[in-house]
Amino acid sequence: MRTIDAAKGYWPEILKKMGVDSNYLNGKHTACPICGQGKDTFRFDDKNGSGSYFCGKCGAGYGINFVMNLLNLSFAGAAKQVDEIIRNEPVQKTQKSKPRDPRWLLRLITKGLHPIIGTEAEKYLHDRGLEIISNEMSFHPGLDYWEIDNQGTPVKRGNFSAMVAPIISPDGQPLTYHITYLSNGRKANVESPKKIMTPIEPIKGGAIRLFQPTESLGIAEGIETALAVHQHYKIPVWATVSANGMESIVLPDEIRKVSIFSDNDKSYAGQKAAFILANRLRIKGIKVEVLTPLKPGTDFLDELEQS
Repeated sequence: MRTIDAAKGYWPEILKKMGVDSNYLNGKHTACPICGQGKDTFRFDDKNGSGSYFCGKCGAGYGINFVMNLLNLSFAGAAKQVDEIIRNEPVQKTQKSKPRDPRWLLRLITKGLHPIIGTEAEKYLHDRGLEIISNEMSFHPGLDYWEIDNQGTPVKRGNFSAMVAPIISPDGQPLTYHITYLSNGRKANVESPKKIMTPIEPIKGGAIRLFQPTESLGIAEGIETALAVHQHYKIPVWATVSANGMESIVLPDEIRKVSIFSDNDKSYAGQKAAFILANRLRIKGIKVEVLTPLKPGTDFLDELEQS
C-alpha cells in the first residue's frame, strides 16, 4: 500500500513516535517544530487525516512533508521511516495489498489506558445505575473517531475520551478492543459510539471477560447489560458484544453451569442466539438456564434502571 494511503488518519501517532511533542499536534497555534521560528506561526490541522499543517515562516504541507522537513529526508527516506512505524509492507503493483496490520494501533491504545475508577467512564456507568465495575475495563483520555464518508474515504469526526474493554480469544489471548466513545459522561453524539477495533485474528468464539468465572458463568450481550446482571445476581458475567457473538462463544472446560441473559428483542434475534447457545452447551452436558426480561425491546440493564 502507498505510504500516504496507509498513514492516512494516523499522522498524530506517527509524528509522536518520531519524537514530536503532542503540544505541536493539538490544532492550536504554536512555535514551529520544523523551523523553530515564531511563537504562534505553526498549526497542525490534520485535514481529512492527511497530517496537514501550516507555518507562516517555512510554509505548508502534509504529513509526509512534515517528516521530510523535520528530519531533512528525501521523500523515499521519509516514506521508509513512516512505513517502519506503521508496518506498511510495500508490494508489487501486480500483487494485492495486504490488510494493514492492526497491532501497532492496538499497542498505541494500550499505552494510553488508565484505570477506570475516578474517570468519565466510571461516571458514565454510574449514571446508568451501575456501581460494580470490572477491573478488566479501562479508560482512554482521547481516541480519534473515524467514519467513512459517501465516497468511501475515512474522515475524522473528532477526538473523544473512551471506555475500553478487551475482547479475549477462547484460549485467553487479547484480540482487540471494544470502544465506547464518550463526551461529558455520555455516549458521544456520533454515528457509531460503540466500535470494535480491527482484531489481530477473527473474534469468533471470543468475549469480554468482565469477571473471573468459577464453575458458574453468566453470559450477556452488551457490557452494560453484563455489569447489570453481575450487580443484581452476584455472579461472574462475560459480554459477547452481539447476538452472533453469543451464538459462537467458546467457554472454558471447567464451566459446569451457564446462565444466559437474553435481550428481549422484538425481532427475536437475542432470544434466538441465547437458545442456540443453550442447545449447544446442553449437548455438552453443561447445566443451562435462559433468562429474558418480561418487556419486549428491553434488556437486563433496562430492568435495573426501571427498578
